[in-house]
Amino acid sequence: MLTFSRRVTIEWQHCDPAGIVFYPRYFAMFDTSTTMLFEHVLGMTKYQLLKKYDFLGYPMVETRSRFMLPTRFGDEVEIKTTLIEVKHSSFTVEHQILKAGQLAVEGALPFHIDRHRESFLDDCFRGFDGFDAGVSVAAIDGN
Repeated sequence: MLTFSRRVTIEWQHCDPAGIVFYPRYFAMFDTSTTMLFEHVLGMTKYQLLKKYDFLGYPMVETRSRFMLPTRFGDEVEIKTTLIEVKHSSFTVEHQILKAGQLAVEGALPFHIDRHRESFLDDCFRGFDGFDAGVSVAAIDGN
C-alpha cells in the first residue's frame, strides 16, 4: 500500500479548553497528511502541484471518522496516511492516528478530481506495481 507516516506533537491550538483535541482539528491534520503523501510521491509542494496541473485542489466529498482514545495537549502521536482506492476521477485516503501504538482516531476521506485534471492521478501512481486507474490500490507498494 502507498502509505506515509509522520509524528505530530499535539499543540494547544489543536485543543479545547479542557486540553483534549477538538475533533475538527483531526480533519486539519488529515488534510496536511494527505498533502504530505502527495508531496512525498510527486516530489513537489502542493503549490507546485496545483500550478502544474492547473487546478484548485481536490475537494473532500465525504468525511467519516471514529474516535477511540482522546489525544491531549503534549501527546506525541503518529499519523499514518494510506491511499486505499483510486478511480478515474476520485481517490480515497485512510488516516490512522496512533497514540503510544494504540489506535486513537481513524478516518476515511474520499476526494474528487475534476475529469480534466485526472492526469494528476496517473502521474502520482504510474510506476507503482498494481496501479490501474479505477481499481483498489491495496497491492501498491510505494512505501
